[in-house]
Amino acid sequence: MVIDIIEFGDVCEIPNFKKNVYYNPFERKETMQTTPEHDERMAKMTFASVYPHYVSKVEKKGRKIEELHQVIMWLTGFDDQTLQRLIDEKATFQDFFEQANLNPQAPLITGLYMWLQN
Repeated sequence: MVIDIIEFGDVCEIPNFKKNVYYNPFERKETMQTTPEHDERMAKMTFASVYPHYVSKVEKKGRKIEELHQVIMWLTGFDDQTLQRLIDEKATFQDFFEQANLNPQAPLITGLYMWLQN
């Protein structure tokens, strides 16, 4: 199965996530400086406020919400019920990722996903 919703249109295969990356953030870290204020603002942003944009992007690309959930589950370990609870609770991205059990293969993803840069 090919999913292209994680990295600004990059095509990724589950579970290896190694294809067609537009840039490598490890090479750009020096130029992608953020301020502590920016990082704090992003950490306080709620997943619920961004989730509809993920859904919109998935649907615009002809994909299904189930595929989005599959990618989120692969990345975080969250099942549908946990994901819905986090949306209902208006969990911040900080809370979201603190509760996540990130997939050990997540570092194979290059670029930005959600707001977390690897």
